[in-house]
Amino acid sequence: MDNQDQYRRFEADLDALLEGRENPANQTGEDKGLLAFGGMLAAADLGAGAHKEAVKQRISGQAATRRSARGLTGRKVAGGVAVAAALALVIGIGFAPSSFASGILDRIISTVTLGHITVFQVETPSEEASAPLPEALQGKVFTKDGKPVYELNSHTGPLYTAEGEEIAGFANKEIVTKAQAEAEAKEGILTLTNPDALSNSTDFRVKLPAYLPEGYAFSRAEQYLDEQGNASPKYMSLYFANAGTGNEIYLQQRLADEETAYASSTQDEIKKTQVGDADAVIVNGNSIAWEADGVMFDLVAKGLDESELIRIAESLK
Repeated sequence: MDNQDQYRRFEADLDALLEGRENPANQTGEDKGLLAFGGMLAAADLGAGAHKEAVKQRISGQAATRRSARGLTGRKVAGGVAVAAALALVIGIGFAPSSFASGILDRIISTVTLGHITVFQVETPSEEASAPLPEALQGKVFTKDGKPVYELNSHTGPLYTAEGEEIAGFANKEIVTKAQAEAEAKEGILTLTNPDALSNSTDFRVKLPAYLPEGYAFSRAEQYLDEQGNASPKYMSLYFANAGTGNEIYLQQRLADEETAYASSTQDEIKKTQVGDADAVIVNGNSIAWEADGVMFDLVAKGLDESELIRIAESLK
């Protein structure tokens, strides 16, 4: 199938998504990610259908641009930048007016791509974005002192149910309480306490830092469980705690492949750096991500400076 045929198929599948027809499953790679954006707009009830042509032009333009770049360079151009921007902001708010959603793609100001990792910086909105609660949630969401909430913005603060339970978020226009979220998180996590045996549970060799700042020591490791209760061999999250301060250093390691590839967005500063010979990206001075030896690493340590982050990262053995 040539590029023109691929593009026609992509447009047909995008039409199907925006018109509410069946979600196509025959796309892969970058097109799959771009279609996910269209699907998220439709599923989140953001008015994608009403603004079909505008949304379609934006998504199709991203697809065409990447195809052209790939043809010129002979190598795969990392996808998901526009998609991740939309998904991160849509998921973060839960729902938003279509005008807000349609402007998301214009806000990307900086991008760093590292193999299977894409991190991008988006502009801070010049005007505060707000989103009205869907009708299904009206009268069910309140402030801590019991005042009803009708829209969300950066000043909304913690939200509560009529019974006073703190709300963690929303899924399919239904309330998810903090207690529910914590219970589900615990059910889906396997905790490991022997740092020397972690690689027995993964498809890659788990690396431990030879250097940790004073007061920090290995606390635990966690793996994700699927619906059958099986631990995923592609992920391992490590925690190093400081008993004196209560602070933790978080280090996730994941097998680098198409399934585990990810993109993230932030309004904080991002900048490129190095971890040994590998390219890396630092976000807001307190987290660093890089890919090396077929594994992706994500290190988060609030309260430490960049030099300490890099020192920990380069000590992994």
